[in-house]
Amino acid sequence: MTPPFRDPHIDPRRWAQHGDWTLEGHEEAADRMPAFALDFFDRLFAEFPPLKGEAVFLRWSVQPDDVYAFFDRSSGFVVQIDPHLEYIVVIAGSGSGEHGDWGDNDRIEDALDHVRSLLAAAS
Repeated sequence: MTPPFRDPHIDPRRWAQHGDWTLEGHEEAADRMPAFALDFFDRLFAEFPPLKGEAVFLRWSVQPDDVYAFFDRSSGFVVQIDPHLEYIVVIAGSGSGEHGDWGDNDRIEDALDHVRSLLAAAS
């Protein structure tokens, strides 16, 4: 069962209406994350410490290997970790972006830049 979300744009019942969502503890989610995802969250929480306390991790029965972190704020967002494609997906009401390690880019820095832009727009 998912918690109620203040920002309806990040409520998975709106954009993923099939399957089951279950709460997952921070440590349990971290145990399932690949190294790049652990690095991403370490850097995210170091730069924005309050986000660590706000993160709600959910597991979706349709994509049980993926890790979902929900940040329910006035302009909320979700971070999806796809361990198979090695993407960091940032989902928000303003749109979503897939950040992979292709070319010369840095998927972690690209995803952090995306989150930074969301947080700046909300303040």
